[in-house]
Amino acid sequence: MERFDKFIAGFICGLIGPFLGLFIYWKLNFSIMTFEGFWDNVSTSSSLAALISLCLIANLIFFYFFLNREMIKATRGVIGATFVYGAIMIYLKFF
Repeated sequence: MERFDKFIAGFICGLIGPFLGLFIYWKLNFSIMTFEGFWDNVSTSSSLAALISLCLIANLIFFYFFLNREMIKATRGVIGATFVYGAIMIYLKFF
């Protein structure tokens, strides 16, 4: 497990996590729509920033996984990716 205790491993997991959260959210709530139709509906409305913040909950899984195994560098990577998504949300919300 020591070889996975790298910032980049946590950062990649932190970038992938919200996409997994988005897929799960789509499957649970909007599975009657195609994913393309769902994405078109979300991207044309003003709820994209709210959807990103909801999907960031998936990063908690990676965060606690790395934290419980005392993989501090990977945990920092997940936090870094979360901050990147946070900057994107602020941009979408205010600009």
